[in-house]
Amino acid sequence: MLPGSRRNSNNSAHCKRNPRKLEKQIAAWQSELALLETRLTDPALYGKSDPALAQSLQKRRGELSRSIEQTEERWLALLDEIEKTDRALLRLAKGGQIFCPRG
Repeated sequence: MLPGSRRNSNNSAHCKRNPRKLEKQIAAWQSELALLETRLTDPALYGKSDPALAQSLQKRRGELSRSIEQTEERWLALLDEIEKTDRALLRLAKGGQIFCPRG
């Protein structure tokens, strides 16, 4: 699945606020990237009569690298946001300002 495709865009939007889903997406892309890099180091790939295959694999490698980098940045920002929210809630709880109804 290409990073710009519709299915992937929907998946990214769905997991945008969930660090575990972002981690899984990053791991999947990293696995695919590792396989691509292995294929790209194979000299037989470049000896074939289809140079378009090597070019498409290199293009995909670039797409994956960019997607991983962007998603890691979102993941770090989300973790920072969660940490700030947790600290704010802890301060409120210590101050007795959080209402917890008993039911």
